[in-house]
Amino acid sequence: MKGTSESWINRIGSWKFPTRAAFLSALYAAYFLVISPIAWLLDGAAGLTALGFATFVCFVAGLLALVATTWMVPADRPAVHAVLGMGLRMSLPLVVCLMVTQREPGMVDAGFAWYLVGAFMIGLLIETAMSLGQLTTK
Repeated sequence: MKGTSESWINRIGSWKFPTRAAFLSALYAAYFLVISPIAWLLDGAAGLTALGFATFVCFVAGLLALVATTWMVPADRPAVHAVLGMGLRMSLPLVVCLMVTQREPGMVDAGFAWYLVGAFMIGLLIETAMSLGQLTTK
């Protein structure tokens, strides 16, 4: 089983930046499409707005982390790679969630934080695999 996960991570990590960015876009689009009927049934248009904004925030954070770790950090610096990627990937959703909960009670009532957590967790799996696959081991 270990060999299978390593080959999967290495395969994703070997993709060029445009392929990884397109895959990330497809991942978040699929998340939105799968969850949107639930959001619509629970809260109507407000639920779709909350879901769309949460998905967009996580997509932008993931794309920023992908850009930073692809072009700003050498592949032989795993600690810098991990801290930069993690900081970008987590800080934007956390700050936006704090701002939304303080200023937009309608979005909170529509489940924004739950949609944000869902999008974050789904993206975390794939984005971590992409980051690990970029690293070189000695």
